[in-house]
Amino acid sequence: MTSADLSSQPRLLANLPPDSRLGAVAELKHLEALRQAGATLAPICLVPAAAEENFYHLNNLPEKLRKLAFGLDLHDPDEDEVEDVALEAHTLLQQHFLLDEFIDLFYAALERLPARVRIRRPAAAGRVVMRNRLALLALKDTWEDSWTPEALLQRLRNGGSLVPPARPVLLHTAGDTTAEGELSLWASKLLGNPVKLFKEPASGITRVIPRALPRRGE
Repeated sequence: MTSADLSSQPRLLANLPPDSRLGAVAELKHLEALRQAGATLAPICLVPAAAEENFYHLNNLPEKLRKLAFGLDLHDPDEDEVEDVALEAHTLLQQHFLLDEFIDLFYAALERLPARVRIRRPAAAGRVVMRNRLALLALKDTWEDSWTPEALLQRLRNGGSLVPPARPVLLHTAGDTTAEGELSLWASKLLGNPVKLFKEPASGITRVIPRALPRRGE
């Protein structure tokens, strides 16, 4: 594997090189801060944003998607046209496959995870599946979530691009539960923001989710 490929390699968070640039993703930054402060993290597999980006570019998907959307007003999208484009885009993504090399690395990275895993974007709940083959399919499903009609319409109305920006994906035990009490209070103080932690009792913290502040008067 070349050095350029390393940026897209699935691996455990604990095995990331020191110079990994994860600070732009709030939850990854928070997980690393908790780890450095002495908290125990459960085994968490990171599929970097570069993996999604590579999938798009190796299959020439940006150009194919732009052709699908020809005629769609990206600045003032019509809802019916957006739905048609989204459905065609979803079909297009399903027709393309991941490289065998990536699949082998993905399976290797999941070896320390239990049989049932949660696969999700940072700060999202995601979906629960069985490890390996079903988790691989769920990874593509997670990428394809950016192409629901609702997601595409919202992206365009918010001034975003037709092709979604690549984002990381996390996988960890599905057996985690909310960690209330002193641990969440300690984490909130450390991070400078109110957060809700999830953990698996036998392995450690799995999620750091922003906690909504109560509205005035509540």
